[in-house]
Amino acid sequence: MLWIIDHGTSTAEAAGSVGGTRGKGGELLYRFGNPFAYGRGTVADQYLSYLHDPQWIPDGLPTAGEILLYNNGNNRQYASVELFAPPVTTPGDYIAPAAGQAYGPSSVTRFYAADSSNRFWSRIMSGAQMQPNGNILICNSINGNGFEIDEQDNVVPSTMRCSASNATRPTSLLLWGGP
Repeated sequence: MLWIIDHGTSTAEAAGSVGGTRGKGGELLYRFGNPFAYGRGTVADQYLSYLHDPQWIPDGLPTAGEILLYNNGNNRQYASVELFAPPVTTPGDYIAPAAGQAYGPSSVTRFYAADSSNRFWSRIMSGAQMQPNGNILICNSINGNGFEIDEQDNVVPSTMRCSASNATRPTSLLLWGGP
């Protein structure tokens, strides 16, 4: 599950629902990937499972403002790289769903999982990074397999390797701040 919090909140503000940069205190600004965890879905609705390296795509790159992540998919035993646009009114102001509904979007902008003969999966680390040309670098850190996909999800020939020491930036399940 992905959570977005307001990192501009003091300890006192975080104890309540008022204050901070976004005015919501310690409340979550946005959540995605497991509506069952917040009482708006069933176990079958869990979409994200042990994700790594969530990041906003920076200005100047294709799909700027969207979120790219490596979804381990532990509940399905293969990983995927996914890109999605959280519903916002302005950057950092997330649209809350109607009562009883899950946070959107209902589908991702881009989904890549290799075919069954080339599946990738890693129980730890790993990540993905958008490139200026729209390609995505993917690092499957547990086995050191690094590769690049183009905008049509074709694997670009390369000799790229990755390891636990250079697989991805330090990450957590929380995205701090925001665009």
